[in-house]
Amino acid sequence: MLVKYTGKADQLIGEYDGKRYVFNKKNPIVEIPVKVYDYIKASRGMRTGDIVPYYPGTVAPVIALKEVIQEEPKLKPVVKIKHKGKKK
Repeated sequence: MLVKYTGKADQLIGEYDGKRYVFNKKNPIVEIPVKVYDYIKASRGMRTGDIVPYYPGTVAPVIALKEVIQEEPKLKPVVKIKHKGKKK
């Protein structure tokens, strides 16, 4: 699985099953196993929002698709008309 590091820090280091995984700005795209990605997302110690799945070429990222789906159509505001005059 390809992941992309989008964080502000120079690098982010994680460890899984005795192996180190380094994510940095110089080489932002890294290939890691899916179980490592799941472990990183489940951990609370790392800045997990900085690591996102990467899809090369024309395939759009899953995150962008979720944002498009969740957008609601903009509706015109309801205008209430007040009638002036005596009530019968």
